[in-house]
Amino acid sequence: MFKELCQNKPSIAIRACLDGTEEFQKNGFVVDMGDYGYVDKEKRLCGCMATCAIQKLTNKSYSSENISSYITRADFLGVHPYSLFAFQQALSRFVMCATADSLSGFFGIDLPRPKKKWYIEKYSPKDKQLDNIREYITQLEELGL
Repeated sequence: MFKELCQNKPSIAIRACLDGTEEFQKNGFVVDMGDYGYVDKEKRLCGCMATCAIQKLTNKSYSSENISSYITRADFLGVHPYSLFAFQQALSRFVMCATADSLSGFFGIDLPRPKKKWYIEKYSPKDKQLDNIREYITQLEELGL
């Protein structure tokens, strides 16, 4: 499902991370790079950038009833939990620390290494490291990936 949603192009998945994170954060979603999904004490939905990408790609928004486990998220999306886990883990590892190998494995495509490295432990829309991710998206798009 996720390869198809991305037209088998990692650049689409990565762009969904940036665009989805910006979109969902504006709507009150709390970005926590240390978790795929939970509800905090203030009853806000929380999760990593990959979680935002999945919501963006599927055009579905998680709720407090379905965000807290792979089983409930997968059921909500109508996919096998392993499919969700594999995509989310590959995308999250890539976005956090420029690990192109994780996306290469998921998509079955040899990807070039990013020219510039990054390490995003805590998301901020003003983080200059996001520019390195944007440059990598452009690099992939120029290669048709």
